[in-house]
Amino acid sequence: MDARMNRRIFGLLSKRLGELLLDEIEDRRDDRGKRWRLGSLLRAVVGGLLVGSKSLAEVETLSTRLSRPMRGLLGVSRRLPDTTLRSALCTVEPWQLSHRCTRSSGKPSAEKRLSRTSCRLG
Repeated sequence: MDARMNRRIFGLLSKRLGELLLDEIEDRRDDRGKRWRLGSLLRAVVGGLLVGSKSLAEVETLSTRLSRPMRGLLGVSRRLPDTTLRSALCTVEPWQLSHRCTRSSGKPSAEKRLSRTSCRLG
């Protein structure tokens, strides 16, 4: 996708990302060598999925191309290695992400959305 579309999608994402409560997911990674907060990694993966990334390597590339304000939205200050994303995702139970995604999509918002969409992750 082009940079303009990414900005639009991440602008939309900034309005709804807080509803997912990704920072509340328990981080079961080992404390040694932990450089990234789990919530930041999960926000980057969700953002990458929304802009059409097909692999974690594409999310890594996207993390280098984002502007500073967009990286601030995700909580990412530098390039996100795809191996770090994989290791973090392997520690999260799929139901934790699925539960948050479906709960967020069912909430009525200020825009008065009536349709409910589901997000199946596993």
